[in-house]
Amino acid sequence: MKVSVIVPVYNERLTIDTIINRIRQVSYTKEIIVVDDGSTDGTRDILQRFAEEGDGTLTCLFHSSNSGKGAAIRTGLSQASGDTVIIQDADLEYHHPEDYQSALRLIEQGYADTVYGSRFLGPHRVFMYWHYLGNRLLTTLCNLLTGGILSDMETGF
Repeated sequence: MKVSVIVPVYNERLTIDTIINRIRQVSYTKEIIVVDDGSTDGTRDILQRFAEEGDGTLTCLFHSSNSGKGAAIRTGLSQASGDTVIIQDADLEYHHPEDYQSALRLIEQGYADTVYGSRFLGPHRVFMYWHYLGNRLLTTLCNLLTGGILSDMETGF
């Protein structure tokens, strides 16, 4: 299974090296598509250095101005050629490349067509009460409208 990892990026110069190197260590056949969404903090310079390395697994795309995470994901999807797509945030906050295998195993074994992460199941960080409550409300509304059973509709994984 070939995996396309899309990394939408905006002003992530402090973490971009780390996340790219951690994705590279994942044992799946993969392509990494980083979409810089108009960064102004030096992230672009770091990505251009990665692009010049030309290892064949990394593609860097650049928006001329900030258009939002959704636009960056759409740009990445337009270039993805994998059997499966993973959206990986660059900030290292919630989900990690080391978790790909658990999610992809569910697809490979036929248990799921799509896998969503959840910040509320298993080990997690502490959340502000109002953020948690707002997420629960939005997730419940989303599940009612779609017939879904998500536990965290704002997941980044």
